[in-house]
Amino acid sequence: MFLGPSWADDYHRWAVKVGQALKSFEQAGRGEEARGIWHEFSALSDKYDRDATEKKWETFEPKSITYTSLFYWAQAAGWRNPRSTASTATATASDRETKSYAFPLEDGRLNLSRRLGPRDEVIAGALPAGKVWITGGAGGTFKTALLIVAALCIVTGRPFMGLPVNEPGAVILALGEEDRDEIDRRVTPCNFGGRRPWFECPACDQRCAILYFRARDAAFGCRTCLDLAYTAEALELTYRLLWRQRKLERQLGPGKTRPKGMHRRTYWALVDRIDQIDTRRLVLLRAGLDRLLRG
Repeated sequence: MFLGPSWADDYHRWAVKVGQALKSFEQAGRGEEARGIWHEFSALSDKYDRDATEKKWETFEPKSITYTSLFYWAQAAGWRNPRSTASTATATASDRETKSYAFPLEDGRLNLSRRLGPRDEVIAGALPAGKVWITGGAGGTFKTALLIVAALCIVTGRPFMGLPVNEPGAVILALGEEDRDEIDRRVTPCNFGGRRPWFECPACDQRCAILYFRARDAAFGCRTCLDLAYTAEALELTYRLLWRQRKLERQLGPGKTRPKGMHRRTYWALVDRIDQIDTRRLVLLRAGLDRLLRG
């Protein structure tokens, strides 16, 4: 894939995008090779300074951007995957002579000697077809979630993280997880026919519609087990009152007028409740202001 000098001249593309994507290779032990590619790519710009480029490299801390993003950006810039079913034309001589830099990512390794050649890939630039892939790593790194998403994309033919699926088909996905990390599911019959799926909380074994993930200890659970609070509960009291007041005001018309079809008794009850909340909020604000003035 090829990214031209315009990418090296644009700071956001140069640093925030390409630099962070290349830095992610350090997690796979290919940091030095990626560093060399970073300098070669940066040299496409007339503003290239080796010391500044090296200093910038040390500041990168990729989180949401990985090397797979390079394929997506190159395709958006006009690069065509030789193995993609959507691409039937081959590169012309003028395309090959265009000043650009290739990021050769093949079989999980960097090959600096040549550009990518054609090969069978079920996901362009990511997974070769007809291969067995084994993924391992520390817990809580979303390995299983990523593999499930990739498998669903291959089965349905939808793009995976912006990368096209060249050969939709069946997938055999074998997941080896510890028992305590297993998330079971239940199905219950509905009163008017059909069935409803539920998650089973790993902590309390109770069924729940939504499971939450707490990154601090890499644990899944329901809202009760993880001791989660609603957004409003995390706000300071005056902000909670303002949030509650705005919620009630949205039930009224413009200028707090009575909406069409609302009973007058309901309308005046809402108005009284809004006034009570507003008064309480103003009292708290005045008390806080008095404390600041005294201090």
